Amino acid sequence: GGGGTTYPAVLQSLLTAAGYTGTVTNRGVGGENTVTICARAGGNPFIALPVGGIIPATTTAFEITLQPINGLVPKPLMQGASTYTGRLGNVPGTFSRTVVDTVYTYFFTRATAGGELIANRPLPLYLDIGDQARDDINIIWIGQNGPNDVRAIQDAKAIIQRLTALDKRYLVISKPGGTSTSDVDDAAWFAEFGRRFIPIRQYLVKHGLADAGITPTEQDNADMAAGTVPVSLRYDGVHWLAPGYTILANIIFQRIIELEWI
Repeated sequence: GGGGTTYPAVLQSLLTAAGYTGTVTNRGVGGENTVTICARAGGNPFIALPVGGIIPATTTAFEITLQPINGLVPKPLMQGASTYTGRLGNVPGTFSRTVVDTVYTYFFTRATAGGELIANRPLPLYLDIGDQARDDINIIWIGQNGPNDVRAIQDAKAIIQRLTALDKRYLVISKPGGTSTSDVDDAAWFAEFGRRFIPIRQYLVKHGLADAGITPTEQDNADMAAGTVPVSLRYDGVHWLAPGYTILANIIFQRIIELEWI
């Protein structure tokens, strides 16, 4: 998650200009915490319990209850897509929701009719979009929406573990917001992922304005002293302006080359 549409588009242009034929796909969804993102990617899948204890024979939507994943209940389908195709247990179909007064109710609809199945125990719910990315270079940008850095690292590792390649190709990006107090969080991420971790907040604090050709304002200097991305590169505490995302795209592009993935 994260980055709007800016950095994937810039990364695509850099790859295309270098003669690379791959496609950059933006699977980011705003507002999701790491538990939901990890489940969406299939690292630790959604766990669903059909409310009626059965998967009906027909292609009629039936209510499911999402169960906690290691103590935390995910909340998907808040922004972005309102449905996903996938499989509940071994049954293909569509995962959907309704929203009434901010209360989300989740449903599953079989793709094709079949025999009624007893389903009175929790079942894994894997989404097709997660399956589609398992052999790709994965750029994992999670954690800004919580729940905490320890869980975020665990969820990133679960996404990575599900990648199919023996030499898994992935980069992990630091949270975009924060101050110098976040350096200790970045250190934990680096300890886990090493050169595959990009501490982008720290980079933008030190080099962002120079890379973007922007003369620092007084507020920029105050931000940088605090370890915060300078205000000339962002429009709120978390989201940046286009030059920040362009810098990130360039760093990702260079790191992909360095690690010999293209």
